[in-house]
Amino acid sequence: MSFQKFIDNHQKVPVVHFDNIVTKKPTVSITVNAYEHENYIAECINSILLQKVDFEYEILISEDDSQDNTRKICIDYAKNYPNKIRLLLHNRINNFKINGQETGRFSAIYNYNVSKGKYIAHCDGDDYWMDPYKLQKQVDFMENNKEYCLCASRYKIIDENSKIVGEGPTINPLIFDPESKLSDMFRSY
Repeated sequence: MSFQKFIDNHQKVPVVHFDNIVTKKPTVSITVNAYEHENYIAECINSILLQKVDFEYEILISEDDSQDNTRKICIDYAKNYPNKIRLLLHNRINNFKINGQETGRFSAIYNYNVSKGKYIAHCDGDDYWMDPYKLQKQVDFMENNKEYCLCASRYKIIDENSKIVGEGPTINPLIFDPESKLSDMFRSY
């Protein structure tokens, strides 16, 4: 399905694009889906802003009409980092159900399709990156291994007392080449 057909089928209220100007040709677009993440979103965004890289990147935050202070926090960050953050303000009415369950898929699919980067990385609004070189390592890998279309990193599950309660390999957070055939999986639903 084309992005335009997706919009025609699911967008009942237009997405509001916060008026920021970021790089026109980022190496990486970092997508962040935020909904009811008031207690986590600042740490998420800060972990992305602290990345040490030798390339340009953009942060696309899709705020999905939270009822807590998530939207306000995202707006404050967008105002403070207008050259890094593209804030997309969504309306919950655009979301659709999968197997009868409400999802945040509209904002995720929208984010992937408006990304401008050569690569797309993802970090959910209630997650954060622990390694300030994560993006640099992953972009270096992708640039030096053209036969690959994605790479991922390990994760840790940390409880409210900062104790590690689980860890393992994952495809999220990941970085992938949106021009690869694999990207069709991320651009459809």
